Amino acid sequence: MIMEIFERNFRALGTNIELKLVLSDEGEKHKAENDFKKLVQEYARLEKIFSRFDPESELSYLNSHLDEFRNVSREMMDVAERSLKYHKKSEGLFDPRIIDKLEQSGYGVDFHGAEFPRPCKLDDMESIEGDLSEDIMIEGSKLKIRNRIDLSGIAKGYITDQAVIWLREKGWNDFLLDSGGDMFLSGSDENENRWRIEIEGFPDGQMILELSERAIATSGISRRQWTLEGKRFHHLINPKAPEEYSFEIKSVSAIAPTVEEADFWAKYLFLLGRENGMEVCRSQNVPGLFLTYQGQLFISDEVKKYLPKEKNESVI
Repeated sequence: MIMEIFERNFRALGTNIELKLVLSDEGEKHKAENDFKKLVQEYARLEKIFSRFDPESELSYLNSHLDEFRNVSREMMDVAERSLKYHKKSEGLFDPRIIDKLEQSGYGVDFHGAEFPRPCKLDDMESIEGDLSEDIMIEGSKLKIRNRIDLSGIAKGYITDQAVIWLREKGWNDFLLDSGGDMFLSGSDENENRWRIEIEGFPDGQMILELSERAIATSGISRRQWTLEGKRFHHLINPKAPEEYSFEIKSVSAIAPTVEEADFWAKYLFLLGRENGMEVCRSQNVPGLFLTYQGQLFISDEVKKYLPKEKNESVI
């Protein structure tokens, strides 16, 4: 049975959000429209918590009240706890204290704003030292940060996962939710098949994956790179070597059970580089895809279970 797709788009988190709901009958259209409007409001509520560019966000409040234990929202506590976990798992490559380096390199205002990039001091980009647990401290329902943080490394994935939970609570089982390339594929498409998606950066139809009950996230630098004083920058900064900006890889995609996990893996693998990243994919069974600026695509063995039966070309 071929069913109908309800499709809507909106802007949030500095990107385009796409929702596709599979409707089983004509009567679901009104519910879909109402739920979509509420979903837009839910994204706005969560963005208000984590935006570093909104001076009234919860994150901005914490960043302006350092070294004080504060009651925080459940969502802020969730992401703070997860940041500590990912910092340890990545041996320090995932580090929300990178905010100072982002601002130092010109990323101190919204990327799409008229003031971007902001003039800044480009020298003396020192590495971040010390364990993250020294700067993010938790006591019961209270949180204290000792240095400013930027949680965007996993916040978009976390917000998307919360939206997935919300949609399922509303009774939707078959849908695609895409937050600017970080997406979750739930159930089946309108033809009752696994959802098919294309890897960005390749000609149409050249690299396709089939996913169901899985998330995929992509981290790349093709859209967020800039030049200041003759030097090239991008937003994926290595906290251990902040003066070194690698342009070897165009993007990394990772598949995981949740968007937050996929978001973490994509960024971590990018910072590791192709060779080290592929080794981590092999040792930890991570489905990872690396796209170079030369147009070569390298995939880990775990990706192959998500390939369509027909042969994909240009895969190494």
